[in-house]
Amino acid sequence: RADQSSRLKSLNYPTAPSRRPLTPLITNFVSPSEAMQVIQVAYDFVSGMQTEILVFLIAVGFHSLIFGKHRIAGAGFPYKPSKGASSPKAAKPARIPNQAHTSFARSVAAGTTPEGDLQAFQTEIIRHLPTIPAGQEVEALEVLMAGLARSGGAELPRAVREVLHAQGLQSSVRLTEQLMRCCLRHRLSADVLELLSTTKFVSPEALAGAALLAERSGDVALAREVMAKLSPTPTPEVAGPLLRLAQSKDVGFNALALYERHFDGVDLSQDVQAQHAVAAAALQAGRGDVVAKLVACPEAGASALVRSFAAEGNFEAARNVFKACPTKTSSLYNALLSVAVDCRDLAAAVELKGEAVVAGLADVVTYNTIIKAHLQNGALGRAREVLGELRTAGLEPNCVTFNELIDATAKKSLRDMWELINDMQSCGLKPNQVTCSIVLKSIQSCSRPEDFEKAMAVVEQAGDAMDEVLLSSLCEACIRSRRSDLLARVLQQQRSSRGIAVKGAHTYGSLIRAHGSLGDLEGAWEAWKEMKTRRIAPTCITLGCMVEAVAKHGNPEAGYRLIREALAEASTRPLVNAVIYCSVLKAFSHNKCFDRVWKIHAEMRELKLQYSIVTYNALIDACARSCEMKRITPLLEEMANDKIEPNVITYSTVLKGYCQENRLDRAFEVLADMKKNKDFSPDEVTYNTLLDGCARFGMFDRGMEVFKDMEEAGVKPSNFTVSVLVKLANRSKRPAEAFELAEQVARKYNFRPNMHVYNNLMNCCTARGQQARALEVFEQMLDERIRPDSRTYKILLQCCVQNGEKEQAAGLLRAATGLAPHYGRFSASVLQPKGGVASDVVMDTLEGLVNSCKDEALALELYRELRAVPGLSLDPKKPMRWASGGMRGGRFD
Repeated sequence: RADQSSRLKSLNYPTAPSRRPLTPLITNFVSPSEAMQVIQVAYDFVSGMQTEILVFLIAVGFHSLIFGKHRIAGAGFPYKPSKGASSPKAAKPARIPNQAHTSFARSVAAGTTPEGDLQAFQTEIIRHLPTIPAGQEVEALEVLMAGLARSGGAELPRAVREVLHAQGLQSSVRLTEQLMRCCLRHRLSADVLELLSTTKFVSPEALAGAALLAERSGDVALAREVMAKLSPTPTPEVAGPLLRLAQSKDVGFNALALYERHFDGVDLSQDVQAQHAVAAAALQAGRGDVVAKLVACPEAGASALVRSFAAEGNFEAARNVFKACPTKTSSLYNALLSVAVDCRDLAAAVELKGEAVVAGLADVVTYNTIIKAHLQNGALGRAREVLGELRTAGLEPNCVTFNELIDATAKKSLRDMWELINDMQSCGLKPNQVTCSIVLKSIQSCSRPEDFEKAMAVVEQAGDAMDEVLLSSLCEACIRSRRSDLLARVLQQQRSSRGIAVKGAHTYGSLIRAHGSLGDLEGAWEAWKEMKTRRIAPTCITLGCMVEAVAKHGNPEAGYRLIREALAEASTRPLVNAVIYCSVLKAFSHNKCFDRVWKIHAEMRELKLQYSIVTYNALIDACARSCEMKRITPLLEEMANDKIEPNVITYSTVLKGYCQENRLDRAFEVLADMKKNKDFSPDEVTYNTLLDGCARFGMFDRGMEVFKDMEEAGVKPSNFTVSVLVKLANRSKRPAEAFELAEQVARKYNFRPNMHVYNNLMNCCTARGQQARALEVFEQMLDERIRPDSRTYKILLQCCVQNGEKEQAAGLLRAATGLAPHYGRFSASVLQPKGGVASDVVMDTLEGLVNSCKDEALALELYRELRAVPGLSLDPKKPMRWASGGMRGGRFD
């Protein structure tokens, strides 16, 4: 060993009596040879201890042979008394259970179930008790309680007590303690009360448990018994529940009297609720000395006590506690200021902030809190002034300062919000996750594209600060702004190795909704299965997003199966509601599966789901789409029974249904009823629907009366209204009025006609064979930088083919598909519709060239050129038919 010690000293490592491990020493070495040297020293040291270890094992063997079943050292009473608590004199050393005791416990356990009733436990105990030697029955019951204390039911302690009484046995201190703990575990307040009343000594832990049980159950008798068993030096765990109970119930003393009688010297600094109970009673009694004693604890305890009065809105009590504090600190000022803000006492908050500034104790938190107070009162300007005061005071604002202001400003002005973000960056502060979430939530469907780009710039500046909240906000902002390109990139990154770990059902709901908005059902299912694999319980919102994503994209049956799967599981059954069912109802209605709509409606009634106006509007829309208006009256009666009033959408949907059934008289009656309603009036959708009904029958004068009524009601028309007016004039054979209405309404209400208006104007021209004028309207639309759609080319190409203008049709088709670099003075970038020309439009044009223009060669030439257009699907059998037809007609050489 001398050699080993010298070797350790040579390595500058301390020897005995130090017991530091060698591992930290080894890890600090750089050289492998030195590390191996230390390991060798450690091995030699352990090898030298083999003799000592052998002697120790022999001593243990002799001890067991001589003393039998007794422990080597008595474990004493199985609890650790807190400081100041006296140990029981009657406690005996714990014994190792002998074979008879263990067999007894196993036999009783085998003959009962953990949730067995009182009689079963009692019968089994009495049946097996004779196997125990006389005088050892209580010890056997101790072993039984030790084995079944956690797994046994609430009847186990009662059965043991009944056996003790029936057999005339005296319970030991240890058995009583076990019974007490078991009763506390099962919250048997009556049993705990009886045990306390018949026991001389109770451990501090059991007494604390009884006090807590008395507080939670409101058992005043149990609380009084606990007070009767209090030691001269009670623990905080006993004092806290009794003081809290005394604040709400009459236990013989109020909290103040109880504190002064029993708990005057107890440290309550870690129990703010108990401190609050005593302080509230002391302030009510005018005992400031007691409050001063309470706040003589560390600063954190005093600050927490001041804040505790915010929940009940008692600012005066919080102020009195603040005044009782011997030393005022920044945290104390901020605590009282926070109470003033929570109590919405702006005047007191401003006064406190001034006092803190004068005392030199105002910090950034002080100014942040007063900014919050001004924002609560809607004084955004005053809040920004406080920001200036903060800088004047030589303090630097933090992210919390700016986030409060940015959140309030975003609701009023995005321009002011961007100015605040610029100020934040000028202070050297980097936007955090909260900042990014606030900015993204401010982006709505009506937001300008530049606002969206600025929001994305803020997210990029945050760097790698992506978390679940920010990911969810980013997805929702992309959905609202219809930025599918950016949304696709976000989802692709999330599915890669750079994606964050999602742990919340809300975030999964946003991801599923995002995949659904892109039509990516595979991605939606992947997110749903990943959530299930990670055992993350879905919420009703998550389930609703998944059902909507599946049902909305052509598979309502799969959405319905998801609902049925949720109903089949007890954990997810409460999540199913009428809103989730509504997604499936709408999908079946749009797919014209009306029989499924009414079967699901009946199923929803069987489940007794609570309907909303949205549910009824979806059902009424199904009636309108299926032309089954006879179902409307029963649905309206159900609405009345559910005490749901119809809204403007309900009336507009009913009106649409009557228009589709060509019952305009009933539609006008619905409009008259809407005008009489005091809660709402007809909106643009209502008037547009009725105008469209008039256009179906060419009722120009009646339609113009509706439009005049719309203007008089103050409902501003839109491009959709103008497109319907053009359709009305066209169907009424008044093409001149169509152009006049489009020009007059757009000029009067200051908006530019859109693609749909121009399409209807071109259709008005082509219906009368006015191809030249239709092309003039087309060029006018292109001059306005309005991109055509597939319907635009369908209208023009049909007209050219019908008039035999095959070269004109070929030129338009090449321009629409990008085969021609330009059309007249217009470039291909303006001419190509978004999403390309529909395949059926292209094939119909080629068929027209063959059948109407009798030019199979041109059709085949165009077909060969169009095969190179990406995404365009052409019928491969058509060219053979055209070629064979031309050969039979002698039109090919």
